[in-house]
Amino acid sequence: MNKLTNKRSIPAQILIMIFALANIAYVLYRFRIFKGDFDLRWMEDAYFIRRINPFDSISGGLVLDGIGKIPSYAGSMPWAYPLGCLLVFPFFPREIARICGVVLYLAVAAAAGILVWRKMQNKSVPVVFALIGTWAMASTFMLGNYGGLCCLLIIITMCIYRRHPVVAGLILSFALVKPQVGGLFVITYLLLGQWIVVAVAAAVCIAAWVFASIWIGMDPVSMLLQIWQQSGTYENVEINTGLFTFLRNFGVGNGVILISSAVVGITIMTICFFRLRPVFQKRSEIVFLPFLPAILLEPSWFYSHPFDTLTLALIPVILFGYSRRDLLKNAVADAVLTVGITLQCMYGYIIWEKGAVKVLRMAGLSEFWSRDISLLCCNLIYIAILFILMHLMSSYTSDECISADESCKNAEETATE
Repeated sequence: MNKLTNKRSIPAQILIMIFALANIAYVLYRFRIFKGDFDLRWMEDAYFIRRINPFDSISGGLVLDGIGKIPSYAGSMPWAYPLGCLLVFPFFPREIARICGVVLYLAVAAAAGILVWRKMQNKSVPVVFALIGTWAMASTFMLGNYGGLCCLLIIITMCIYRRHPVVAGLILSFALVKPQVGGLFVITYLLLGQWIVVAVAAAVCIAAWVFASIWIGMDPVSMLLQIWQQSGTYENVEINTGLFTFLRNFGVGNGVILISSAVVGITIMTICFFRLRPVFQKRSEIVFLPFLPAILLEPSWFYSHPFDTLTLALIPVILFGYSRRDLLKNAVADAVLTVGITLQCMYGYIIWEKGAVKVLRMAGLSEFWSRDISLLCCNLIYIAILFILMHLMSSYTSDECISADESCKNAEETATE
């Protein structure tokens, strides 16, 4: 492939740096660090280490001194309680645990950034800053939700799974404390034939689930049903239950919406994976390329929040971190396309779920319809980006194969003459 034209990538890279600086400035301005969701997870595990089911507080009203009542909208997967103890530090007082959480997040972010840098062919500082430039990073840092941490752990597994599948599987298991974040990536590892990675991750999660069941004295299935029932009845205008969230306006329940979104999302991802297989087999140095469908479908395939989409930062890495052909022949069109993709992947949540919502509200739509239409547009754009990139990359591979065949044919004709 031809070397990436630097001039064409400059506008997008400038945009990445602007977003990175904006995120840092906004977090410092708000001075809100790990306050919100981190407390929920800390409270859940604080109950758990005392051998109490967190749902005894969530739905049963139990209140322990020094911890408080867990809000009704909280709750985690059963295996997330023992694994989460290493992420939210419930054995420490809340303030100390919060400091430990910040240190862990920064350490994992630094490790992910270093590994991504080492994997890139074009050592561009702005491209690595995409990890900071995505709104998911700022959102995670302010709220302390470990969705962003899960994304960073997944990015680390992408960088090491070929040489260290066991370690990658172990790291992936911690990312699965939020299965809606890690689910598509587990399926991708299966499609890649990385059985060791998946087996290790599954074994750790199952062991943690069994341990949690024994520890609090409740059967595993009932523990799982608790969180499923809780999520199925949760109502909030900000909720994202996947591609079909808008169906709630017609009285469709969360469970049906979640299952429908999951089926469609997994189906599209699988088809796109096999469509892209010739590309990432040819460009094996782009370690993130096989995960492209999972990255762009993650916001729409199941439950998702802005802090769960940090892996979208890998899209600019794929576009600008490696030698490639220009996406489009026209330089202006190429720059516009790459800037648009970067803008959507970095700040899509702010553009649509914050900006477009206000416009639709001013136009007279209800609060729920405004949010759900904006969310649908945002998710459809991610899917459109996937199809566009898949088409362009597949076309390049086909063109190169044709060129190679023609070269061989010409060589044979010359030799015959």
